[in-house]
Amino acid sequence: MSVFVNAFDALWTAHTTTQAKIRIGTHVIDKALCTGIDLTREATEQGLYNEANITVRLKATDENKSYPLAIDKLVEINHLASGEWVKLRIAGRRDTAGLIILNMEAPFE
Repeated sequence: MSVFVNAFDALWTAHTTTQAKIRIGTHVIDKALCTGIDLTREATEQGLYNEANITVRLKATDENKSYPLAIDKLVEINHLASGEWVKLRIAGRRDTAGLIILNMEAPFE
């Protein structure tokens, strides 16, 4: 187990305000970290858009290969401090040292 996975577990336990869940299709990943979800309403040439810059971290072993966390996939994030599910799009993904780091954006409406 890498030092990053150990740090993830320590953060999960110590900072309950960063705990989140990820839902993709019918699969739910119960253990993710997210500092919060803050959306700002913007009007662009493509339509209305909730601007968001959110990073979510999870253990690579928690990803279900039947429901891959791929770029451009729509997922729902539940930041446990707020208690509500928010639909977001995966804009970027990095796999490093046993963790998956997802950069999230709000989807266009």
